[in-house]
Amino acid sequence: MSNVLVDSNVLLDFYIGSHAAIRNMILLTRDASRYRTYFPKLKLIAPQSE
Repeated sequence: MSNVLVDSNVLLDFYIGSHAAIRNMILLTRDASRYRTYFPKLKLIAPQSE
């Protein structure tokens, strides 16, 4: 069950990131590293890492 949840979260994150990238939007996220890996040009608003 947990593998299905993780896989669906990855797919959902990819869908959200691609939508923001295509529309040239700024994305608010707490997981900036994941979005920067797949969408390096996407503008992000994220908390500072410590």
